[in-house]
Amino acid sequence: MTHVRTHELKRHLALGLLALAAVLMFLPKASHAMTISPPTLDFTLNPGDVVSDVVQIYNEEGIAFKIQPNALNFYTKEGDEITGAPEFYAADEVRNGYELAPWLEMGGGSTVIDSKERVNIPFSIRVPEDAAPGSHFGAIRILASKPDEIAPMEGSSLDIQRGTTVLIFVRVTGDVRDELAVSQFGPQKDALSHLPADFTVRLTNGGTSHQRPTGNVIIKDMWGRQVASLVVKPGRQYRSVLPDYVGRFDVTWARRRLPDGTGEYEQQLRNFAFGKYTAALLVNYGSPSQQKSLSAVATFIVVPWLALATYAGAALVLLLIAVLGTRAYNRMIIRRYEQSKRKP
Repeated sequence: MTHVRTHELKRHLALGLLALAAVLMFLPKASHAMTISPPTLDFTLNPGDVVSDVVQIYNEEGIAFKIQPNALNFYTKEGDEITGAPEFYAADEVRNGYELAPWLEMGGGSTVIDSKERVNIPFSIRVPEDAAPGSHFGAIRILASKPDEIAPMEGSSLDIQRGTTVLIFVRVTGDVRDELAVSQFGPQKDALSHLPADFTVRLTNGGTSHQRPTGNVIIKDMWGRQVASLVVKPGRQYRSVLPDYVGRFDVTWARRRLPDGTGEYEQQLRNFAFGKYTAALLVNYGSPSQQKSLSAVATFIVVPWLALATYAGAALVLLLIAVLGTRAYNRMIIRRYEQSKRKP
């Protein structure tokens, strides 16, 4: 009997190990990457200045690889008002006069990084004497390959979306124009039946320097009471409004976040708002030493008709009960009075 039980135990153990091995075969492989610090760099320089710095690279892969730094230019993708994602182009290509790559000098060259190792990649920025005042944009892209290859590694998780590019913003001093204007502000719908209320803020940069605007949308009710203060800020660390560009910032006012598919009636009850509201936009921008401000005002109306119908119905029922109760009470008092008069 003991021999049979031992055999059964071994059989179940073997089956369990086989099942575990099968599961492990189909588990997704761990994701590795190469990280760069810092992801962005900002400099304010004079014409003729030379500045040196380093970019730190950490190899999270389980193998060694070779890295090759390259200088690029970048600008915001045409037509992209929301993400501010950069569009890279060659160092020797001139598109708009905001190029920085020709000023970048990479130190060292190709370097082999062991697994879990950190290295510093030196670089310099040499501003020409005749550099145009205002912002210039460049990037350092790190290409990775196996130590004995030149082409980027195949099958590796290293790519441009993994943070293998450093964005560099340089503001050249001189006759710099910091000009930001509100080209659109207001709710996406002027009349709502419930919150959330979504606002669109479009800021047009008509100057020569990039801007990172910050501010608030202050909402007041029909009695002038402040009911909300919404933050307006870039969605990403490098999110900027570049010269000759329109940046869009979406802001939402909601009391509660409800799951998709929530019915209209529940939306009106749980995200209740009523009346005319005023939204005031207040935005700050400019250099740290010379801040400027923008403002704009918009109005919208919220009429939760289903919720109001429910409240009105409830109030009508209560009123009817009160009226009927009062009449019944009066009849009872009159009856008692008449009965008291009939008694000898």
